[in-house]
Amino acid sequence: MIFGFSLLLGLTALAPVFAVADGLIVQQFIALSASLALIVVAAASRTADIKQAAAITRWLRFTAFIPAVWLVVQIAPLPNSITHSIWTSASAALQEKLFGHISVDPGKTINALVQYLAGGALVVVSILVLRDRRRAELMLFALCASCTSMAVGLVLARAGYLGSIEEGSSADLNETLVAVSMIGLLVNLAAAVRIIERYDGRRGETRQAYRSAAIKFAVCVAAAASCLLALVSVATLNVGIVAAFGVATFASIQLIRRIEFSPWLVGVFCATAVVAAAMMVAWRYDGSRPVSMALQFATTISADALVPVQRMISDASWAGNGGGTFASLLPIYRDAGVSISKAPTTAAAITIEWGGPALIIAIALTIELTIVLILGALARGRDSFFPAAAAACAVMLLGEAFCDASLLQSAVALTSAIVIGLGLAQSISRSGAG
Repeated sequence: MIFGFSLLLGLTALAPVFAVADGLIVQQFIALSASLALIVVAAASRTADIKQAAAITRWLRFTAFIPAVWLVVQIAPLPNSITHSIWTSASAALQEKLFGHISVDPGKTINALVQYLAGGALVVVSILVLRDRRRAELMLFALCASCTSMAVGLVLARAGYLGSIEEGSSADLNETLVAVSMIGLLVNLAAAVRIIERYDGRRGETRQAYRSAAIKFAVCVAAAASCLLALVSVATLNVGIVAAFGVATFASIQLIRRIEFSPWLVGVFCATAVVAAAMMVAWRYDGSRPVSMALQFATTISADALVPVQRMISDASWAGNGGGTFASLLPIYRDAGVSISKAPTTAAAITIEWGGPALIIAIALTIELTIVLILGALARGRDSFFPAAAAACAVMLLGEAFCDASLLQSAVALTSAIVIGLGLAQSISRSGAG
């Protein structure tokens, strides 16, 4: 367990480096580290720990397993009747019956499968390792430090204090800055609540204990303010609304737990939140923009750059073109003079690469995950801030998937997986888990 925890801490500490130096090597390093951590932690875990992890994820396993199976299907040799048309054309050109693939580039899809499994491995390792409260608290503070340093570092990079930035990477830095700032805001708020909870449980102690708690609380608030300022410096209105809903989710869970609402009041509260979210979506939806829902809320890219992506979505079949193949397809659709090199939103990338049904499954998985975390937070006592922060993070990630493509960045994906794993690990008490 110590080795697995050390690996998680090491990856969290390296996240700021991954934020500015993303690429295939970084992705492979994270995947290798996650695989190694999973092997070591699984071998060191007791049967009771594994049963607890299975109990925590029992409502999520099936839905989370579907995307991995679908990626395998996309790279499997299949009859040309259900594969991408590129393989049919190749078969006709060679005048030979060939087995093709749904993916236009099986190598890229294999890499996408590896990245998806690596993310799942990080969540599982986090659940197994962070069941211990002390390790969970250390990880929370490590996430606070990592996200805050990423936010501050990316702001300095945008300002030119860390060297010149290539024109094409400026938009990527902005998207990464938005995502890590939102996550940093949440984990710092969770850390501040943790300090309040621990101090409330030790009332009557010396003035020195109060002073120590006050200093720690001030540091967390200052870090949260730094992340908020970094977010405001680059956030669009759509992203700001998403961030507000994430913070409101965290605050609402804390409010419900402290006031101890009755179950029907909790239901009314949640229903009101869902209606408010639907109204916000309807308000920001622009029917005059002839683009897919996956592109409707992308405000960080020009209208001209959306045209080739919309054509890609229109041409994509329900089966998709293969995970990770957006860059391979883009030159076919991109017009001369249009500066676009990646998907404008995560939702658009999933629709084009994995297919429309996969996007629906991804949304369903995120909603299911959010519900599990919210229920876990409401069932916990003073440690509810762990699953509450993870639930708010899931809400933010779902909304941001339709605003930009930051979830495709290694540092964001890594940090999100650990936050979600931390929330799931602490969603049930250690004693109550069996």
